Amino acid sequence: MFKDPEWVTEEEWNAYAWFGFAVSEARVIERQLTILATAFAIQSQKRGDQESGWFELYDKHGRLTLGRLFKKIERSLDAELVIDLKGVVELRNDLAHEFFWPRKQSINDPDPTSEESIKKLEAIASKFRSLSSRLEPFIDDIISKHGLEKKAVTEEAKRQTSH
Repeated sequence: MFKDPEWVTEEEWNAYAWFGFAVSEARVIERQLTILATAFAIQSQKRGDQESGWFELYDKHGRLTLGRLFKKIERSLDAELVIDLKGVVELRNDLAHEFFWPRKQSINDPDPTSEESIKKLEAIASKFRSLSSRLEPFIDDIISKHGLEKKAVTEEAKRQTSH
């Protein structure tokens, strides 16, 4: 392992670890929305739109931000999921762009303690994980509607991304 700088406490390292975990949970949702956007695009093709392959579309959608992915599929989701995803997009953006340097914070405001940051990051990661769990059956249903098995899609995705 690497040598810790003298100025970083164990609690601060833990806060950075929780930050990384929360970001990785947000990435899971981003990948799930990429799958949904791709599946909805494939469905549009069946109605006569231009034709593209799954992996070409997945690559195209994989370049979009979480917010743009959400906007792309919003109309295909139920109202409760739309509300929850809007909250997750906002939370993820705050995490990515303002967690360490909030714009709303005055220079005179005290910085949160490492413990406060960890509690906040635990709650954020939990919210991301909860929504991800709710998206999983929805994704399975969309994949099966295309006549595919989840195992086959997973294996093909690994094969296509391994080079």
